[in-house]
Amino acid sequence: MCNEDDTLIKILSERNVCSIPLNCTGLNMVEGLESIKEVSDKEIIASLSRIIYRMHSCIRVRPNTKVYDRIAEALDKTKAKGIIQKTLSFCDLWYTEKERMKQSFDVPVLVYDSTYGEGEVERVTTRIETFLEALS
Repeated sequence: MCNEDDTLIKILSERNVCSIPLNCTGLNMVEGLESIKEVSDKEIIASLSRIIYRMHSCIRVRPNTKVYDRIAEALDKTKAKGIIQKTLSFCDLWYTEKERMKQSFDVPVLVYDSTYGEGEVERVTTRIETFLEALS
């Protein structure tokens, strides 16, 4: 995981804000793996297969309506006041998704472009803190 991602998760968790990973890498890849230590060597492939088949849909897979349904369900369940969407700079996929995200939900959406470059931590922290303050 990139250093910036560690910062983002830390900021959100300190403020009791939930995170919903929307891609099929990173945090989504480790969901369910905590139980794999208890599996015998004979069952490891079957156990890993079950985990992979239960993983959440990736936002990159088309159509990605399941991802938007998942977000809508989370918004309804948690009564969240806003969405923070991290996008990758210069990525066409995220450019279109950020526009669709803003149009799909009736809450404010903070979109910040990330380059994973040095100096990102301070910028990300300031943007997120400002957005969270505006929601409260």
